[in-house]
Amino acid sequence: MKNPVSYAKAAVAWFAVIGLTFSMMSFKSNANGSNNTGKTDTLVSGKHDFRDLLTEKTAAVSTVSLLDAYPEAASFIENYAEKEGKHYERMKPKAQPYFEMYDEILSSYGLPIELKYLSVIESNLNNKAVSRVGAAGPWQFMAADAREFGLKVNGKVDERKDFGKSTHAAAKYLKQMYERFGDWLLVVASYNCGPNKVARIMRETGGKTFWDIQQRLPRETRN
Repeated sequence: MKNPVSYAKAAVAWFAVIGLTFSMMSFKSNANGSNNTGKTDTLVSGKHDFRDLLTEKTAAVSTVSLLDAYPEAASFIENYAEKEGKHYERMKPKAQPYFEMYDEILSSYGLPIELKYLSVIESNLNNKAVSRVGAAGPWQFMAADAREFGLKVNGKVDERKDFGKSTHAAAKYLKQMYERFGDWLLVVASYNCGPNKVARIMRETGGKTFWDIQQRLPRETRN
């Protein structure tokens, strides 16, 4: 079985995109939970040096420069930061304690702590969030999946809304999906649209990576 911490270069780069806005706005939690305030709160413009912004170290892994892997991503990052920057700036005080907890739990399962950004994408760290298809909580679990990974979901209790318990369940799910696909980008895709759909598209296309199958994935998953 592959070591989850030794994940592919492409996966590290993808999570750098998701976490970039936080990093650019001087929001970065280190292994001790303290903030790095050495960077000014600013949005990235085309004149900034992306290479300085996109290389960082976490408690779990040394990341690589996103532009070394995908230089064409620069314009996407600029647009993403410009669109979402103010929103993430407002989230900073709320996110800090949850990120500290996420880092601890994800690390305990041997998972990359960058996976915490999935919860930001899925729910904006809102434990009361419910999707149009019934996914709920900060990690947006469907009821059946939540029960499979040890959460209680019934008429009286919904542990999908518990930050700690749902993060443990999400870690178990993500680790299982990595054991199945061996590629973190495919794990993230399966988290959004379901592992069976990802596996079916891989069979139909013969693709082995996210990049091989991305055009066949649902638009939301692809984005």
